[in-house]
Amino acid sequence: MTTGAPAFTFIFPGDPETLTGGYTYGRRIVESCRASGVDVTVIALPDGFPEPDETVVSQSRHIVSGIPDGTLVVFDGLAFGALPDLAADHGKRLRFVALVHHPLADETGLSPEAQKRHFERERTSLTHARCVIVSSPFTKIRLQDFGVDPEACFVVEPGIDDAPFNDVRPAPPHPRLLYVASLTERKGHLDLFKALQSLQRDDWSLNIVGPDDLSPEYGTKVLEAAKPFGEKVRFHGALPEAALADLYRSADLYVSPARYEGYGMALATAVVYGLPIVAVNGGAVASTPAGKAARLVSVDDIHGLAQALQQAMKDPTERARLSQQSRAARMLLGGWMEAGQDFLTALRTVGSDT
Repeated sequence: MTTGAPAFTFIFPGDPETLTGGYTYGRRIVESCRASGVDVTVIALPDGFPEPDETVVSQSRHIVSGIPDGTLVVFDGLAFGALPDLAADHGKRLRFVALVHHPLADETGLSPEAQKRHFERERTSLTHARCVIVSSPFTKIRLQDFGVDPEACFVVEPGIDDAPFNDVRPAPPHPRLLYVASLTERKGHLDLFKALQSLQRDDWSLNIVGPDDLSPEYGTKVLEAAKPFGEKVRFHGALPEAALADLYRSADLYVSPARYEGYGMALATAVVYGLPIVAVNGGAVASTPAGKAARLVSVDDIHGLAQALQQAMKDPTERARLSQQSRAARMLLGGWMEAGQDFLTALRTVGSDT
């Protein structure tokens, strides 16, 4: 048993088994805390966040109303930031801890009106949290714009699962690229396709893994944009861990064109396998161990992304350099049990209700 570790309830914004980084973070934190002997109750709200309709809001209110007074409640920010009235109504009787992966207003593709709406909702919700947990120092700094006290904001970076380093092929005749991300605008798939179109070679292949139903309109655009590449680009949808691990093991290069990341768990996994990484430096990426190991290019620099990919595929020296940087960065990443302990340390600061 973990001495002094508080029991808590963890609220997911929909199906906890959803295969994205944020949901994986929540699942693994819950597993790690339970493995330490902590009693964790999991509650799943209806799907529909971060833009819940009246039915989802009503159902969420009913669910949260059933939580006993004084309960320590970790509330995933995808829902918490979208429910300011609920947060206000229950903020005194429940001990809310907000888990923020990245601010909702920072999602790519929002209209100015939507950005303002998300900002105001989340800023209000966060005033009712006893503390806030984030996955990167970058997000901790960003949340100061929302009025979050840095002294009440704790960084708990995601853990990793260990795996053997890949053998790096010095000059792969048919480079195998991998990108793991949901088909949402923030993830930059269309930017990647523009860069690939300008390459001076066509002997590569690209595996794309991630849910394709979170943003149907954007997903349709991505699938349409990939058609000129034919079988060179393959979409796998969301994959279970074992199947995804097989793709990491077979990859020659990991590429991340994401325009914004609150951390970048898939990048960290690429580091675990010692893969050379080319990435866009959106959001928190440049400040993470994986980002520091990668060849970084700026958001909107399609030409720079194409050049970085070209060099990483053809230049054995560049590939070896990037791979070595990933292997070194691996030493800076902790496991999920360590992340769970850090999470519990943050929860202990909340104390008991009085």
